Amino acid sequence: MAEIAHGGPRMTERPVSLKITGLDWNVVFNPELMDMSQGWGFTEPEKQTITVAGDAPFQRQQLNLLHETIHAGARPLLDPDNDPTEAQVRVIAMVIYQVIRDNPELLKWLTSTEGEVKDE
Repeated sequence: MAEIAHGGPRMTERPVSLKITGLDWNVVFNPELMDMSQGWGFTEPEKQTITVAGDAPFQRQQLNLLHETIHAGARPLLDPDNDPTEAQVRVIAMVIYQVIRDNPELLKWLTSTEGEVKDE
């Protein structure tokens, strides 16, 4: 069970797919990825697959899935010469991850529709 910020324990299934820039991507959690010296994860655009180290600590898996999602989303939108660097993706992923974890109400608001939001 994972602890989430400002809440109690909650069981959640690992995602098996994501829609990124309108495309369906497969998500694979490989329990041997770190043993294969493949790092924490990688994207395979030609297969529309993201692979994350399934043997990494839980929060690292979450952060790395977000990191690889940024790579997957940025590539089709940018000129190949302007792909974000690993360092840039790390920073962007960490900021987004931390903001979402520390502000769960923000995610609820971002995923709501206009009719669901109460004005104060």
